[in-house]
Amino acid sequence: MLHATLLRSTPAANSHLEKSPQTIRLVFSERIVPELSRITLIGARGDSSQLELAADAQDPHVLIGTVVGELRGLYKISWRAVAADGHPSAGSFSFTVGPEGVNARTDTSAATRPGVIAASSSAAVSLLPMAPISIVEEKPVPVFASLFRGVGLGAMMAGIGILFFGVTAGERRFLIPGALVTSLIAVGALLLVAHLIMWLEHVSPTGHLTSAFLSSVFKSTVGQVELLRAVFAVLAVWAIALERHRKVALWLGVACLVISGAAGHPAAIHPFWAIPSKVVHLLFASVWLGGLLWLVWVARCLMFLAYTTVVAFMYYFLQDAVHYAQVFPGQTTAQGVNTFFAVNVVTIIIASLVGGIISDRLLRRKLFVIVASVIMAVGLLLFAVCVLCPVHCRRRR
Repeated sequence: MLHATLLRSTPAANSHLEKSPQTIRLVFSERIVPELSRITLIGARGDSSQLELAADAQDPHVLIGTVVGELRGLYKISWRAVAADGHPSAGSFSFTVGPEGVNARTDTSAATRPGVIAASSSAAVSLLPMAPISIVEEKPVPVFASLFRGVGLGAMMAGIGILFFGVTAGERRFLIPGALVTSLIAVGALLLVAHLIMWLEHVSPTGHLTSAFLSSVFKSTVGQVELLRAVFAVLAVWAIALERHRKVALWLGVACLVISGAAGHPAAIHPFWAIPSKVVHLLFASVWLGGLLWLVWVARCLMFLAYTTVVAFMYYFLQDAVHYAQVFPGQTTAQGVNTFFAVNVVTIIIASLVGGIISDRLLRRKLFVIVASVIMAVGLLLFAVCVLCPVHCRRRR
């Protein structure tokens, strides 16, 4: 189950009651946030009333609405619940109260009774044509909000990971790519703030961010988690970009990742285990991603990009430019690619081992980097001119 699903209700969907219920009890598949949920009681004439809600102290999956006054006739329950993962879902079902065969048009309006909060007339829905089924009206997942959260959290993890290695590098801390770290953390913070705004619009029943709605959201646990994540992300940008306090930025970023562990989908595993597991996952993934980016920074990224590009187009190069099958009769182009891979792997292994040993003994790095760069440049230039090889071969024949 991706979001909160209504498992059962009291009264049950399409049931008939002899006496008026005092409460409407809904049981969901996930923990529910009562501050952001609502239950609306709609009469057969279309008059509606919003029930006062309370949580069940024994079961956080239960939402209870209090009914004040006597009900009689046909009624519709329209519910909207926000789960602990921050995703809203909605649905409706009907039930009747009174003797069998009672006319639904003679019901007493619950909206006129004291103690019931009246809803706006726009929420009124006539029950006369209503089919006797339970309907789930789940709101579509906001794609851009999810994308912003994923990319923003990934950028924040990468920036904090690189910053961790820079802060703990000791004398080599000058190697930290400061501009990259600042950019990653800034992009992450911007996207997380954008996700917060879009999430608020998605959770809002009306789609508008009123002061009353924002107050109720930020009183709930899920709202506080989303807000704190965005706040710590913005503070991390302030620390790294404006104040140049790398250690402060690191701790603020770690706090952002720790809080992110409390946000998300808690249904599969109990939150007691799910939240610490997600926190550990985010922190270790941040360290891994930051270390990886630091090791393959700029020059190495470009080198590997050039290498993979050459490898990807090797088959077409040998076939169309070199005409490998004609130059080496009896062999196919695929065999030529395999030969190239074998020679390439053996050469890389030997060069890495020998070059590493010699470099460690001489305590010189730049010389070997320069030599390796020149060799690679010459090798790439050969690909540009070796198209003439088949022509020379034919002339010799």
